[in-house]
Amino acid sequence: AEAADTRFLSLVHLWNACEPDGRLEVARTAASALLAAIARNRGAAPSSGIETLGDESALLVVRPSALAMTADEWDRLTASAPSSIPDIVPADWLAARILAPSGDASGDAMKFDGAVQQQLEPLARSWTQDVDLTRAAAEHGASEREMAEALTANANTGDVQAARLLNAAVTRGQWDALNRVLDGTAASAPQDKQNVPENEIDVVVWPDRAVYRPRDLISVSVVVSEACHLTLIDVDRDGKAIVLFPNELQQDNLIAPGVTFAVPGATAGYQLRLERAGEETLVAICQRHDLTPEGIAYDYEKQRFRILGDWRTFLRTAADHEKEIRAAANAETNRRRRRGRSAPKPEAPAAVAPADVVEGRAAATVIIEPANVANP
Repeated sequence: AEAADTRFLSLVHLWNACEPDGRLEVARTAASALLAAIARNRGAAPSSGIETLGDESALLVVRPSALAMTADEWDRLTASAPSSIPDIVPADWLAARILAPSGDASGDAMKFDGAVQQQLEPLARSWTQDVDLTRAAAEHGASEREMAEALTANANTGDVQAARLLNAAVTRGQWDALNRVLDGTAASAPQDKQNVPENEIDVVVWPDRAVYRPRDLISVSVVVSEACHLTLIDVDRDGKAIVLFPNELQQDNLIAPGVTFAVPGATAGYQLRLERAGEETLVAICQRHDLTPEGIAYDYEKQRFRILGDWRTFLRTAADHEKEIRAAANAETNRRRRRGRSAPKPEAPAAVAPADVVEGRAAATVIIEPANVANP
């Protein structure tokens, strides 16, 4: 009989995400206040304390009868909770559910005084905020590496949301849909279009594996929301940058929207191999109008892959480099005209005004473990 009247509120996902003890205590207190408020709304006397389970006190015991509810009423209230374990409900999910605007809570809206609502709102925001890799792994009950491997596998089959979550946050709705896919309760997640400003391009970039070893080959995938000119840059652990794409063997960098573009592709004629253990960063820049980002020019007779040098220095001096590039191009054009050469090079195009620049940027981390590290 006691088991039939027992349910749980969970803070385990917050503990898994390594939330500090102070924040966990605040969340625990807010969850207790939530249960007390539910009891008051139903005319029951709030409990003087709350029972917890486990050494970390991350599971809070709920007795529906103490809230003037039957077990069936509690189960109906929490029926849409995203939990794969029966009778366990994320505490921050319930706070968001109860505080939902009237009409969104299926007739379960409750009244709270200002002090209680102020106490519950941070707990509810913990659920409704965007989800990053750490939070996704914590909710899924996996390590970040396990989550990254699962997401990479999905991304390599065309799941853009899985690819996005590897390196950026996604909305709560996007993660919930993707989580069902990872749980095996849904065949595929809807690929919602991102809301981006008119002068921005949505860019998603990811490596083909979650973890590499020195001397491994790597392939990088990119998906964009509209046709644009792609520049893919690798920044190594020492901060040295090199343009991987375009290059001498693949000079045309216009890519189509909504299609996974791989660098290098199967017929590219070259391979990319990782040399040293550490972390590297992939930077993808895609522009509608300009062929290359500011400060980059190519001379494939000298370099098959454009070397940018120190990445921070390049970013700081890119505008000066761009002026030099345009001046050199115009000087060469003028020399050709003076000598009567046929088919002179066109003058460097005028710089696009900042308000007219349409581009998108994204970054991804590449993890290269030492060769002598055992697989977990």
